[in-house]
Amino acid sequence: MAKRSIRKRRHLQKVAACLIATSIGTSLIPAYSSTATTEIINESAMVESRSINNSLQPTGNAYNISTLLEWSPESDEAARYNRATIKLQDRFTGAVVNPNANPDAKIMNCALTNPQIDNAPSQGGDIESSYAFSYWQYVDSYVYWGGSNRGIFVLPTADIIDVGHKNGVPVLGTVGFPWGPGEGRVEQIREFLVKNEDGSFPVADKMIEMANFYGFDGWFINQESYGCGKEEADLMVEFFTYMHEKDPNIRIGWYDSMTTEGPVNYQDSLNPLNVGFFENNGKRVTDEFFLNYNWDRESTSFPELSKVDMSIKTANEVGRSQYDIFAGVEVQQNAYNDKFPVKHLLDEEGKLKLSLAMYCPNSTLSMAKDMEDFYKHDQKFWVGGSGDPSNSNTEDQWVGLANYVADKSAINQLPFVTNFNLGHGQQYYIDGEVSRTKEWNNRSLQDYLPTWRWIVESNGSKLTPDFDRSDAYNGGSSLVIEGNLEAANPNHIKLYSTKLNIVDETTELSITYKTPSKNNNMQVGLCFGDNYDEENFVFLDVENGTPGQWNTAKISLGDYVGKTISAISLRFDSEEDINDFKINIGSLSVEENSRDRVLPATSKITLDDQLFHNAQKAEARIYWEDVDGANFYEIYRVKPDGNREFIGATYNDSYYISPFNRYDNEDSFNFEVVAVDANFNRGEAQKLKFKWNMSADDTEVPNEEVPINFALNAKVKASSENAGEPAMKAVDGTVENNSKWCTTTDMYGGWLEVDLGEEKTIQRWVTMHGEAGGEDKLTNTKAFRLQVLKDGEFVDIDVVEDNEEGIVDRNLSEPVTGQVFRLYIDDPGPTPWKAIRIYEFQLFENESTPTTENIPMHAVKATNNDGAKDEVLFKEVSAGYEVLLYKNITDVEPFAKKVVETTGEVKFTDLDFGSEEGRVYFAVKEEGKAASIKLSVSYDNEGWDITKIPGEFKISEYEVKTRAVEVGEYYATLEIGDLQTGDIVSYYENDTDQFPTKVSVPVADDAESAVLKQLLLKEEGGEIILQVKREGMKASPKFKVVYKEDKSAESKGTLALTVKDQDDNVVNGAIYEIIKDEKVVETITTGELGDALIKLDPGVYSVKYSGNLTSYEADDLLREITIDEAFDKKELNLTLVKKENIDDEKPTEPVPPTDENENNNGNENSNGNNSGNGNDNSVEVKPNKPNKPNGSLPQTGNLGGLFAVGAAGIMSAVGAMFIRKKK
Repeated sequence: MAKRSIRKRRHLQKVAACLIATSIGTSLIPAYSSTATTEIINESAMVESRSINNSLQPTGNAYNISTLLEWSPESDEAARYNRATIKLQDRFTGAVVNPNANPDAKIMNCALTNPQIDNAPSQGGDIESSYAFSYWQYVDSYVYWGGSNRGIFVLPTADIIDVGHKNGVPVLGTVGFPWGPGEGRVEQIREFLVKNEDGSFPVADKMIEMANFYGFDGWFINQESYGCGKEEADLMVEFFTYMHEKDPNIRIGWYDSMTTEGPVNYQDSLNPLNVGFFENNGKRVTDEFFLNYNWDRESTSFPELSKVDMSIKTANEVGRSQYDIFAGVEVQQNAYNDKFPVKHLLDEEGKLKLSLAMYCPNSTLSMAKDMEDFYKHDQKFWVGGSGDPSNSNTEDQWVGLANYVADKSAINQLPFVTNFNLGHGQQYYIDGEVSRTKEWNNRSLQDYLPTWRWIVESNGSKLTPDFDRSDAYNGGSSLVIEGNLEAANPNHIKLYSTKLNIVDETTELSITYKTPSKNNNMQVGLCFGDNYDEENFVFLDVENGTPGQWNTAKISLGDYVGKTISAISLRFDSEEDINDFKINIGSLSVEENSRDRVLPATSKITLDDQLFHNAQKAEARIYWEDVDGANFYEIYRVKPDGNREFIGATYNDSYYISPFNRYDNEDSFNFEVVAVDANFNRGEAQKLKFKWNMSADDTEVPNEEVPINFALNAKVKASSENAGEPAMKAVDGTVENNSKWCTTTDMYGGWLEVDLGEEKTIQRWVTMHGEAGGEDKLTNTKAFRLQVLKDGEFVDIDVVEDNEEGIVDRNLSEPVTGQVFRLYIDDPGPTPWKAIRIYEFQLFENESTPTTENIPMHAVKATNNDGAKDEVLFKEVSAGYEVLLYKNITDVEPFAKKVVETTGEVKFTDLDFGSEEGRVYFAVKEEGKAASIKLSVSYDNEGWDITKIPGEFKISEYEVKTRAVEVGEYYATLEIGDLQTGDIVSYYENDTDQFPTKVSVPVADDAESAVLKQLLLKEEGGEIILQVKREGMKASPKFKVVYKEDKSAESKGTLALTVKDQDDNVVNGAIYEIIKDEKVVETITTGELGDALIKLDPGVYSVKYSGNLTSYEADDLLREITIDEAFDKKELNLTLVKKENIDDEKPTEPVPPTDENENNNGNENSNGNNSGNGNDNSVEVKPNKPNKPNGSLPQTGNLGGLFAVGAAGIMSAVGAMFIRKKK
């Protein structure tokens, strides 16, 4: 916007400073060689691969123009987790409860929903503190405002889309061109506006595709870059007109910045200079026009009318509603304390003449000291100080937005179910019992909340409704009503505006409540009229239950079939006065029992991915087959004691499971997925086993104990503060949700003073600046100092100059004792948006050395070769780090170490792990920090057999949603069969890569296949490089799977063997050995037609008769055949000489390969009925055919010399032998 541009960046620093201690476990591995060689392989271009790969958390997407054009649904690895699921619901306007409200006026809510855009979780998180917006009844569009270092296109997260759609509110992403002049800014706009010869706009096409795929409704455009001219302006108009013509449902919001001549020139109104961006030649260009904030000032361009009246006149002249114009109200700094000259927007009846655009109303969270305080501020912002949306008194400075716009509701069809769940909480309850003890947030789980908060009618003392976040029936909150209930003055609390048609005699109202009283004194009110007057309500008694427990009462509505419920309320009455009356409402529903049924379990749950942080902590992604009739799904974890722990819930068919801890050193446990229908009936559970795959003591575990911060929630004051960003936010222990002390006055020499209440001795202090809260690096405070009050004066303790960091963590040279400490600001920083921004100020008793973050275990590889040739390879280590290798987890001194000079791969060579399997332990150390905890990676036994190469592959097109793919390529799913439980398949982009691009999860207990998704393949066919690892065996060599245009895939070729005697009679039961590297790797037996068929890996083999048929002459000769590549077919026609006067004999059983060799290749004997007869294109075997060159894939061993005989010798011994080669 004109006042500021918000630029955010990914920031993964921990909010509270932590003292990391080391928890040591014990594990022994064989003795190592004491010498080692280390080399830096190459400098890596993927500098961020460690941080990116060390979390599975799906986060909100952001793109620049280039990455937007390259995007496809299949290219987003977290696409199924990032998509919204709930469709935009219809809604209606009921009877208007506030006489001042204009039912035609609208509100655009332009909110900084997730301040750290680049790290915003798509499906909620593990903290309660979040902007869980809940006043959907007053807004008509929700703009997911924010900026990203990744680009100008910022997409809303799935949770906010889902809850907006549930309430009938469209949700828009943001396109934010940076404010002001700057290099490349006009060029970026021109790149945005590129137009094809056919009249299409590539960027517009992608914007539409992206919105439709992820499920949001359109884009809000904030174009404030300087330097544009008429050509760019005309193209901009044409661009948005094109979007509307291509997709009439796409919604576009526009900020009043450019004029149609091109320059940025804020008009604060709709007028002839900018109307082209609103409507052009009878065509809609944008849907919502956000006026810059100075609409209350006189116009210099058109002084004959006020800016508001000029906007109305211009809209009417082009045939558009004046309520498509939104007067911008900037409330980022001070929420309802900000200037709001609303009188300029009101007509003679006191009603709005334009709609409203609220910029950053999330300031109600920023200014709150906790979540309870947030709901008080938010209620005042939206409803007003009276707390009653029907109150029409306008004497207060801020009367609440409910005074200006009429409420709308999406509760217009059965079933209607609410648990009064706010979408976040301190705990999570299932049927009244705590099922999760940790904080959580997931806005998509927010229920339909009361339309009116709160309309309480009584002639006497009024009860107070509110949300209770300390008790719930399902979710994290319930409705609580408390106060003094007077006998002579019943309380009528109107809750919901509805349009529910009763058409089924089984329709039933259900209410779940808890009260300490014997009598609940409660009735449920149903309104059957066009207004909400008392005479239109029917009040239904609620039977009493057990005091202090959750009770559910059901009331039949069969007598009201054919009627429409227009409102739902609660009425409380008593025959005697009750002081301190209290009742919690946990659930309220109207549903048709005829639709009740127990949903079946999903047919299958898939472990999509898993990531182990250490031996005690992991995270995962799972998805499942949808269940017909499911509304949403709940995910549980079964604990060692058999109890279920709630993990989360989603309307999607996919869920990210945030980091979880190992319980009681368990080897495995089950996740469960339960489908829940629209009536909130839970179905049957399906299980998914999760295996830890390592011993509980195979790594150290960080000590997550947090040292005491003396400044936390201490008494604080400042030189000045913004009302929405007060000084107390600098000592509240979090940087989330814009929690900071900020002031735009007295910035040079501004100060923050903290009174600890008593004298404390400190030796460490921490400050967190703009970047720590997700803002641009330029917002970091440049120069500041720590002071202590001594003898009535503040004395400097430590001084920081020329700072550029977002977090400054400093130890004092000497301990300092005092009660009052002060942070003094010398220079707030270089940003043009001058302000002091302090997100956290912390004081600690003891000094601390930060701990280095270790390399993820999946980025380290240990190889146990024969002898002292073992290796440890690190995928990427940053320059300046020291890498340390340990024999045992308890060792203090490493047996090998190396300081990395340039960022890249690091390899330790010439190690000797010994012959047995084991683990090598590793740590890294950054200069000035303590060494990381020890993690470990396993290595194989030198004597293990090699995992077989599987022979079953199935390729299918991977589609998240039908789309047009680029010519010549497609995304594919590869299913690899012929596997065993626990097998892991790795995919490599190149056969020289040391680390795979993708890794499958281990094959499940009841499965025989693994799946790799989103492989980018060529339509004409090509090769896929894989490797398989089986527990207790060495990994297979890398091998190639060849695929064709028809999506058939194969890693092996085929040998077809046909055996006849000298009289051309078929030979049944002849056993032949397949030899590779002088070892028998397979045997095959001819069938009744004298033929046999077997699949073999590419390579050179010898075929030898076993002599099992005594009626035929012996044959000890080897016949060499070569399988050149997958799909290669070879036919081998052999002759056995039958002895004279010998009757046919029954063939003996085949002799299987010895145990020593049975897993070396792993090709199963496949006897077929294909005779292989026919001599067309047959060629005589040529003697001494050379081996395939080393380096061709796959090879399960070296292609050593094979015993082969010349063609003449073969012919003289056993007759004719031919090989036919087929492609």
